Amino acid sequence: MAEGTFIDIDKAPEVKRGGGIVTRPLIVKHNTPGAKFTTGMTRFPPGEGAPMHSHNCDEQVTVLEGTGIYEVDGVVTELKQHDTTYIPAGLPHRFHNTSDAPMAILWIYASPEVTRTFTATGETVGHLSGADMMVSESRMELGLKGRGALVTGGSKAIGRACAGLLAAEGVHVAIVARDEDRLQAVAEALSSNSAGRVVPITGDMSKAADVTRAVASATDALGKIDILVNNAGSAPLGLIGDIDDDTWQSCFDLKLMGYIRCARAVMGPMRERNWGRIINVIGNGGHFPKATYIAGGAINAAILNITQALAEECGPDNVLVNGINPSATATDRWDSLVRQRSRLTGETVDQIMAASAAKVPLGRIGLPEDIANMVVFLCSERASFVNGALIEVDGGASRAL
Repeated sequence: MAEGTFIDIDKAPEVKRGGGIVTRPLIVKHNTPGAKFTTGMTRFPPGEGAPMHSHNCDEQVTVLEGTGIYEVDGVVTELKQHDTTYIPAGLPHRFHNTSDAPMAILWIYASPEVTRTFTATGETVGHLSGADMMVSESRMELGLKGRGALVTGGSKAIGRACAGLLAAEGVHVAIVARDEDRLQAVAEALSSNSAGRVVPITGDMSKAADVTRAVASATDALGKIDILVNNAGSAPLGLIGDIDDDTWQSCFDLKLMGYIRCARAVMGPMRERNWGRIINVIGNGGHFPKATYIAGGAINAAILNITQALAEECGPDNVLVNGINPSATATDRWDSLVRQRSRLTGETVDQIMAASAAKVPLGRIGLPEDIANMVVFLCSERASFVNGALIEVDGGASRAL
């Protein structure tokens, strides 16, 4: 992250907003010229918040602590810890802390120059509240500009974050997923604010023919595939008796065979060019078996094995293969697993969320960008001696020698 100047909360000015609500930022950090994104945190005291307003760019908000409400188009939705919402540019919305404790939100804006327009007054101002941590042109050079990357599961969550950060480094990226409309929207949003192009390719990675077509389309669009980020795949919670043969097969086809087929399709040309990166986003269930996650754990364990085997095979040709093991990460997939666990155990969703965060020494679950940052580093020239590594990106939740 680029450097800037932090202002102590006691010195941060109170800012009177439209609608008469007064918000004091936790900290303020000055913007850095040449930045690509704006991210940071705002802490709202009890009973306070942000009045109805809109921004000049897309916004993503995640609740780090506390509870409150989010209103858009007259619909009020309760927000609790780890909830994430996406707000398109120009859409009026507001947040309000309805609890007796502070409410902290993490926000990400898809622009280095964020403006806020207040609905009540029509006033447009620069974005003042929160901590503006900018991705600056003066950041560490990663040696990725002009490379071509294929990211599976690239339309949301971890895949989208990987595509966005790679594109910000000047990588031309093909994102693959099944939802054509979502893919197109994500590609347009990421391309508009990045040094690299982002190309949407529709495909189901559980189908061999779709893998072949997606790789060919990406090669045609980008000229070459230097980087593969295998990220498409999921498995349900459940004991062995809960999971039928069809579910096992679908998990096997999408994640295990999807990863194998994609790697097999790109590794030959990578080896011929004597440069390549294959990153498998796996999951720590492969290291830590659980009866209630037997399908996901078994498939992840197989991919751990395959990752190190491919690293041995491809390393002599400077094609580096590494695996990343996220734990709980704030995605739609995680929310689905929490609901499944609630049905299996009788715990409430809030209890599961709180317990998951409590297991992490950093006090929170991961964000997609936490995983994507490691992916981009492993793709870079700065990681040219990292091969066959299986890296836990979980805030210290997994402790083993």
